Amino acid sequence: MSTNEVESGTGNPFELPPLHPSLFNPTDQERRFLRWAISPDDETVKSRVFQIGKEAYEVLPYPCIHAFHYTCLYMRENSVYNELLDLANKYPFPPILLDLGCLMGTDARNLIRDGYNKSGGQILACDLEQRFIDLGYKLYQDGPESTHPTPIRFFTGDIFKMSIAPPTEATEHGRDLPQNLTLDGVKGKLDFVYAGALFHLFDEPTQRDLAFRLARLIQMPSDSSGQLPDAIIFGRHAGLDEEGYISGHFVGGRWGQRYGHSPTSWVSLWKSIYTELYGHEWVEENIQANAVMQRINTKVKMLFWSVRIKRSYRENGIVWKRDGSDVPLFVGGT
Repeated sequence: MSTNEVESGTGNPFELPPLHPSLFNPTDQERRFLRWAISPDDETVKSRVFQIGKEAYEVLPYPCIHAFHYTCLYMRENSVYNELLDLANKYPFPPILLDLGCLMGTDARNLIRDGYNKSGGQILACDLEQRFIDLGYKLYQDGPESTHPTPIRFFTGDIFKMSIAPPTEATEHGRDLPQNLTLDGVKGKLDFVYAGALFHLFDEPTQRDLAFRLARLIQMPSDSSGQLPDAIIFGRHAGLDEEGYISGHFVGGRWGQRYGHSPTSWVSLWKSIYTELYGHEWVEENIQANAVMQRINTKVKMLFWSVRIKRSYRENGIVWKRDGSDVPLFVGGT
């Protein structure tokens, strides 16, 4: 899911120019992270980054590799990032975050550096490609068999193969995660979900389907869980000032149409998803969606967005519904 990026242009990834070290130009923040995660010596960092880039480009010649995006800290550029860190460290229980489409896991590792897990919070990271995950272990030398294994739990999965049925595991078995992680296994157990450079790979109906599935990943209140702190779904992807289709891009071995949302249409999409799930009145009281367009270069604009979900049914007295039907999932009240 993270095997395509548009910041470096459109076109078939197999027609990209050769990998060139001059394109590796980390920001000051990224440079500090790489010194922390790889080595305080800049030459060692460059050597490792270039070697991993070369290995990746030989088998996965995608724009995100060509532009060294696997070393970028895009997650922290979202305006909700610091808010999330503060919220996570105030949770009454260890929060669980998933980076969906994690590539080599750089953003996930930076969460540790920025203090996300001070409260014991767990970080999960999922990608379609095990090869990206393995290259991340090699880049940061923190795989399961290393002397300093990362606490991040990496796994592979396809969000479109996850069941869209209402989750039941969080209600019946609490928040315990399975030993062998799958997206179905974590559905309904998460507090934060990040989706970077993911939605812009698909057409409009598929983006709506994806948003619905992300909503399913979040744990919602039940009789056993009671009051829960706010949850956040956030991310970034290519967008347009006025929504519409954008140029074709090589995705999953084929050329396909891609849709570009505007800030207004993106907020409307998320409100419609939660209206389908829980009704208009609940959305007005419990969903705060934001989207801001930022220009990345002369060709591409990016939507940086977040959806904050209030999860306290007892305070709001909401009648929850399953999939927008008239069958109550449970009834809230004081």
